[in-house]
Amino acid sequence: KSTTFSVTIKTGDKKNAGTDANVFITLFGTQDDTGMTLLKSSKTNSDKFERDSIEIFTVETLDLGDLWKVRIGHDNTGKAPGWFVDWVEVDAPSLGKCMTFPCGRWLAKNEDDGTIVRDLFHAELQTRRYTPFVPYEITLYTSDVFAAGTDANIFIVIYGCDAVCTQQKYLCTNKREQKLFFERKSASRFIMELEDVGEIIEKIRIGHDNTGMNPGWHCSHVDIRRLLPDKDGTETLTFPCDRWLATSEDDKKTIRELVPYDIFTEKYMRDGSLRQVYKEVEEPLDIVLYSVQIFTGNVPGAGTDAKVYITIYGDLGDTGERYLGKSENRTNKFERGTMDGVGAGGGGEGPPPQFTNLDSQADTFIIEAADLGVIYKIKLRHDNTKWCADWYVEKVEIWNDTNEDEFLFLCGRWLSLKKEDGRLERLFYEKVRERQEYTGDRSSNCSSPADFWEITLSSKMADIDIATVTGPMADYVQEGP
Repeated sequence: KSTTFSVTIKTGDKKNAGTDANVFITLFGTQDDTGMTLLKSSKTNSDKFERDSIEIFTVETLDLGDLWKVRIGHDNTGKAPGWFVDWVEVDAPSLGKCMTFPCGRWLAKNEDDGTIVRDLFHAELQTRRYTPFVPYEITLYTSDVFAAGTDANIFIVIYGCDAVCTQQKYLCTNKREQKLFFERKSASRFIMELEDVGEIIEKIRIGHDNTGMNPGWHCSHVDIRRLLPDKDGTETLTFPCDRWLATSEDDKKTIRELVPYDIFTEKYMRDGSLRQVYKEVEEPLDIVLYSVQIFTGNVPGAGTDAKVYITIYGDLGDTGERYLGKSENRTNKFERGTMDGVGAGGGGEGPPPQFTNLDSQADTFIIEAADLGVIYKIKLRHDNTKWCADWYVEKVEIWNDTNEDEFLFLCGRWLSLKKEDGRLERLFYEKVRERQEYTGDRSSNCSSPADFWEITLSSKMADIDIATVTGPMADYVQEGP
């Protein structure tokens, strides 16, 4: 069994603390050790081990058992080989531990005790524990079409049931790997230690950062192989794609959500034989097109030129953060609302007639994702770039083009460093209409004045006939379940 460690080293903030020597490390576990490992490529700095710097390295090895010691040293070469080390931190995802090994001493011939190699032992009180990660073998197949390969940095997120998922993980650790992998008609294989999402993988999300000379990528399919729960075999899930992730091809999107089509299981039996089983996935999630309408308010300075991002959350998962780049119905998006009255959508049947508004104009965006189930929350943010970055959002309406479910989010807030509480990112919760299948609380935590009155009145007017309520409060009273 192979495993990966993330090694972080802090050079002290002292005169001449940095080193030009070649640095090595050895990790010692209860079962084995790594042997002397030269630390070549830092993830943080090209000029390594300078004064008051932090370097991060990846060390791949076989299973060592529980870590108990590290040995850090150098070969005393270069113009200034002397080195002052503050501490070493080793993150072991397979163990669910991040351990600190204090040092605070010189590794130098002319300082301290003159030694250039030290054994360090971890400080138990500084150990951070978390749920252990599990290994996934991820193979991405680049298609055999013209310009299918990419120089961009590819990432992946894996989802289990009930919206349990891994963190977004970039597959390549440096530019050299980006150029080496994802060539036309190739298979790029990675072994990653990520969060355990449970026995069933519902979907994955793949995408890239759109960097490099040729960022566009045509993905054929993705295989994910992992150990069975009893660890006496493996299962491999295949996720078909056969689409572009490119701003110049297909629908111009660089993110795709994929659902598994088949599962190939290999399991060792008690008699030592290998049993191989192939089956199709039963009832995979549907891939759904969501129409997202965003209404910018009709107040002075409401429009924004900044880059806007949205994340949609449902009881089956989330979309991940999506950049709202191209409006389906307007060339100049997120402008201040008008009194013109705009129909709902940019083509197709679009949302129902009640999804209209006489106080704002709506920008419509199409987001493709695996079925999210009942949508209950969204996150909006912008990057505060351009001259007019401040943004006042009135409301957001989301329409499921497959089953015609509709979801309303009352906002009524600024996303601005200069207004209200100075926040550029906000969460909004769904305002329940007539759907009663969800019995939990869908109220926004006072994300707008309307929400405040709605929450307050609902508890104080339980015995009042809402048909008799008039005046300004009538808009904030709704019939409960």
